[in-house]
Amino acid sequence: QLGEYVCYDLTKIFNTFAPLQQQVEIIEADQTIPADEFLQTAEYQSFLRFREMRLILLNVLKEKEVKPLDQVFFDEFHTSNPNFYEVWSLSGDYFRKAENPKKAIRLFRKALTMEIPRWSEKEKIIRSMTDCRDQINDVDE
Repeated sequence: QLGEYVCYDLTKIFNTFAPLQQQVEIIEADQTIPADEFLQTAEYQSFLRFREMRLILLNVLKEKEVKPLDQVFFDEFHTSNPNFYEVWSLSGDYFRKAENPKKAIRLFRKALTMEIPRWSEKEKIIRSMTDCRDQINDVDE
């Protein structure tokens, strides 16, 4: 839950609510748990920016044509959550789709240095790297 956790006395609500003719405070203010201070930190703001940028990138990857995203976008995206493998694998997916396989491989390699929760996700990154290598070899031939 984001924000403070408000405490209510249900007995007070059900005993007072039916005949309620005037406004009565039903919150138990002394039992309210304040919002986590983390919500005010730069780390949380960075996480929110990561989520926003992740959605932008996912939408770009769904499109048939590659929408150009500049290096500033990727620099900010990488900075927003640098220890999360998906930042790097999604960036690799973008450059693979944009037909820049060498850059995609570098990003996929970076993703593989991170903790990846599922083997299937790791396999997907490895397959993407292999496809990029094949793409490079096709150009060289």
